[in-house]
Amino acid sequence: MRNIIKILLFLSIVILIFLSDFFNIQNINIYGNTNILDNEILNNINRDRNIFLIRINPIKDYIYKNPFVYKVDISRNFLTREINIQITERVAIAQIISENNYIAVDRYKIIFPSNSRIENIPIIDMGNIIFTYGEIINIDDDIFKIIKKISNIFNIYKIDNENINLIIQSTENINLTYENINVKFGDYTNLNEKIRIFLSIKPSLSAYKNVGGTLDITDINKNWIFSILT
Repeated sequence: MRNIIKILLFLSIVILIFLSDFFNIQNINIYGNTNILDNEILNNINRDRNIFLIRINPIKDYIYKNPFVYKVDISRNFLTREINIQITERVAIAQIISENNYIAVDRYKIIFPSNSRIENIPIIDMGNIIFTYGEIINIDDDIFKIIKKISNIFNIYKIDNENINLIIQSTENINLTYENINVKFGDYTNLNEKIRIFLSIKPSLSAYKNVGGTLDITDINKNWIFSILT
């Protein structure tokens, strides 16, 4: 008899916990989001649900559909009846220009929206490409390794990328355009030194932006060559 009473008491407590409005979600805390609005997440969560009954995985799956999201962790605090959502957003290592639109790409080749120029990362001119946000961009792995290397250089030197576009046709043919000047780097060897040379010359190149020209830094063991367009 005592065991039956204990079981009934236990079941009553369980029913009380799962059915009582007292255990409904009181607050949802979202952290780490800068490009994702809180409402984009909150609109998919029923705040009138019991915190013990709320399903975490569907919430995660919904958040992961946003191309900005790299990682999401969700925890519940049963005492305060709060849900804590920690979001880690993707970090752009480069921007791709396609039909005058900016597209951000992270170190895993995943692309996500970018409405404006991001400072201190390379901007790659790729012409017209087909892409889907949240998926891997179609770039050759060897070329993408060069993009990551250039991104590190831009970050180290805090390079102002305004009016600077990179055109990487192959691992042997890397070019940069600045104003109306075409800068030839050739292959990826000594790329750090080649970019450093360009930065040292860059202030004087502005004088030729109206006429245009070509700067050849393909061989760092030779003097760089600048020729004006004729």
